Amino acid sequence: MKNKTTQIVIMIILLLAVIVQAIIILDYYLDTYSLGIFDKENNIESYYHSFEEEIYTSYLQPYRMIVKSGVNDSWIIKREDSTLYEPMWAAYQEVLRNILQTNASYKTESNSDWDNIYKSEGVTLDFMQPNPVEFVALMVQAKTYQPIDAEIEKIHIKPENDNLTTIYIKTTDYVLIYSNVEAFEYFTRENYSKLYNLLENTERYDSSRYFYYSRIISNSKIADLKNNLDIPVKIDNEYARTYQYVTVNPFVLIKGYNETSNIKEKNQMVENIKRLLLGVTHDQHKTTINADNDIFFSNEYNLFSIEDNSRFTYKFIATSAETTGDVKSAFYNAIELLTDFFYINGSGQPKLIVRNVTKEEDGYLFEFSYIYHDLIILFEDENNMIKVKANKTRVLEASGKLLTISPLLLSNTTTIVEEDYYANFIKVIEQYQINLLQLSAKNIYVGYVIGEEDEAFLIPKMIVEEYSGDKQVYDIEQAEE
Repeated sequence: MKNKTTQIVIMIILLLAVIVQAIIILDYYLDTYSLGIFDKENNIESYYHSFEEEIYTSYLQPYRMIVKSGVNDSWIIKREDSTLYEPMWAAYQEVLRNILQTNASYKTESNSDWDNIYKSEGVTLDFMQPNPVEFVALMVQAKTYQPIDAEIEKIHIKPENDNLTTIYIKTTDYVLIYSNVEAFEYFTRENYSKLYNLLENTERYDSSRYFYYSRIISNSKIADLKNNLDIPVKIDNEYARTYQYVTVNPFVLIKGYNETSNIKEKNQMVENIKRLLLGVTHDQHKTTINADNDIFFSNEYNLFSIEDNSRFTYKFIATSAETTGDVKSAFYNAIELLTDFFYINGSGQPKLIVRNVTKEEDGYLFEFSYIYHDLIILFEDENNMIKVKANKTRVLEASGKLLTISPLLLSNTTTIVEEDYYANFIKVIEQYQINLLQLSAKNIYVGYVIGEEDEAFLIPKMIVEEYSGDKQVYDIEQAEE
C-alpha cells in the first residue's frame, strides 16, 4: 500500500512539474498574458541588471566627439582613445543630463545660424544620423527629458568665462541654445585650454587633426543651406595614415555548417546553433533546411532563419496589438536578442554602433553598423545592416548578417597586413574631379565597404554620405613606400 501511495505522490509531483514548466514557457512567449516571471516591463532594472553596464559601455556612446579650436583646426576623438574619450564623454553626460532633466530655459534659432556656431571653440557630439530626444536622454542616463518635436543631429558645448558654458543642440528643424549653463570638467575655461594645448602640442594627436569642410568650399557660392559645412575632413596632402586590411567571415559555427558536406555533422551543427540561440527551449522549435542549406526553425510565435550567406532574420507573430512603450525597454530588448545571436560566435563578439533610431507606430527601429578600430563597415546593400524593431515588451523583428571582422594576417604568421594611405579629401576631389557645388555632403569619413560579391579582404575607402541618402565610395591613394 505504501509503495502504491508513493508512486501516486511521485506521479502527482511529476505532473505538477510538467504543468509549471508549460506555464513558464507560455509566460516567456505569450507577452499578452503574463504571470510576471519574464515581465520585462515591470522589472526592467532587475531583469537586465547583469548586462546594463555593458550596454552603456558598448552601445550608448556617440560615434565621435570633435574638439574645435575656434579657428580652422579640429580633432576627432573616438572610443579607441579611451584616455580622452571616456572622461570627456562622462563630462558631456553630466552637462546634458542636467539640461534635459531641469527644464532649462532656451531660445530657438534657425538652422542657418549653425554656420556661425560650428566655427566656435568647444566639443561637438556627432551622432552621424539624427536621433529622437528620448534616445539621447537614454545615452546620458537622464531619467526625464524635455520633449523636442524634431530629431537631434549634433550637440555643441562651448566653454565661456566664469566656468559657464553655452549648449547648442542642432535638430533637423532648428537650433536650441542654452546659455549660462554650469561647466564641468573639460568644459571649464581652464580645463578646456589644457585640452586644446594637449592636442595642439602632442605629436601623437596629429593623426586626429582635421579641418572644416567649409575651408574647402569657402569660395563657392552654395545656395542650399542644407549643406553641412560642419564636417571634419583631411586636406593635408602630405599626411598618411596606417590602416589594417580586414577579413569578413560568417560566424565560425555558420561557416563550418556551410563548408561541411556531411549530413550528420550539418544536423549536429544546426542543433548546436539552436541550443546557443534558444537555450532550454531549442528542442521545441521545428527545423527545416531548404535546398540552399538555409536553416529555418520556429514554434507557434517565433520564426528564425539563418541563410548560408550568414544573413539572419527573426519575426514574432503577434497575437494582439503591441504598445511601443519607452525607448529604454525597447533598446534593451533589441540588445538582448543580438546578444543571443552573438552567442553563436562564442568569444568572438563583433563590435557595433547605433547608426539610426526611428520611432514607428508599433515600436522603435534600431539600425546598427559593424565597426573595426572605430572605422564603420559599410554594406553596398543597406539591407545587410543589422536592423532590430522592438517595443517595451519584446523584439518584433530583426535582420542582418552575422559576421566576424578581423585583421588580415600574412600566411602562417601573426603579422597583420597594413598599409599607409593618404586619407584626405583634397586628393579624392582631385582624383575624381568632384564638383562640390553638386555635392550635398552630410558626412565624410574613411571606412570599409563590403560589396555584394565575396571579397578576400577589405581596404579603406573614402565614403561620402549625401542628404538624399545616397553614398559615394571613392578609392584613396596608397602612400609611397
